[in-house]
Amino acid sequence: MEEGWGPPTSLRQILMEATASTSTNEVLHRFYSPEWPRSRVATLAPSVDGAAAEGDAVAAKILENAAQELALLAAAVRTQLWERGDLVEVAYVGGVFQSRRLLERFRMLVEFEEGNRCVAPRYGPAEGALLEAYRGAGMRVELRMKT
Repeated sequence: MEEGWGPPTSLRQILMEATASTSTNEVLHRFYSPEWPRSRVATLAPSVDGAAAEGDAVAAKILENAAQELALLAAAVRTQLWERGDLVEVAYVGGVFQSRRLLERFRMLVEFEEGNRCVAPRYGPAEGALLEAYRGAGMRVELRMKT
């Protein structure tokens, strides 16, 4: 948009304000620097989601692309661990899935493959890490689901 070839977007102003930048070039150079590591950039996801909800086509496209990339990643992992057609529950984890738009697109793409079912995580990060540690140590542990 800044250079005249992209569609207008409210993200320009949102990102400039969030980063206390005076130009889009400054925004670009702040991202992924020690001041703005990936984790801090990720905190801007709700702003992108909000812009999309208000009709910003660029923000909506960013969310669609993110959902597609995440679904491709899930598909790649699935093909390495299960046979085609096996019943597999694919859990979504991370703050980006707070976006209903992104989650629904991800769910649709994941469930497009026969046998896949997109589900909320059964356990939180701590329980998952503990289960994985037990599994890595050769121990079999089953947690009971809360009812």
